[in-house]
Amino acid sequence: MQNWLILALATSWMMTGIIWFVQWVHYPLFDRVGREGFAHYEQTHTRRTFQILLLPLGLEALSGVILFAGFTGEVFKTPALMAVLGLQGIIYGLTFFVQMPLHRVLERGFSEQAYRWLVRSNWPRTACWTGKSILLTHYLFTV
Repeated sequence: MQNWLILALATSWMMTGIIWFVQWVHYPLFDRVGREGFAHYEQTHTRRTFQILLLPLGLEALSGVILFAGFTGEVFKTPALMAVLGLQGIIYGLTFFVQMPLHRVLERGFSEQAYRWLVRSNWPRTACWTGKSILLTHYLFTV
């Protein structure tokens, strides 16, 4: 299980770095693209981002499932692991039910409302990934 913990830690920190870049640099520049070419930009952005994130997100999800399955007894005895899995659930819930639908709206053209909500609603994901990475680090180095 130690290898899965290390994989979970590595992918979590990788995603933490990516989400901070997206939140602080990438999303705030969306409103500078221009309305005329925005739909094409967003479609290309979504496709390329998915290609980059597929491996780390897939490995993060897989390691989470394996950790839960392999540590089931310990998960429920360890608040840090329970919190990690809870945060991962929040992250993926926000991704699938908030962020992805907003990107679908933006793929049809720039919407000020969708854009503003995309940036604001990404802060909880940023906080959750950061917290998840810190908790995993703490857990791994205190076990």
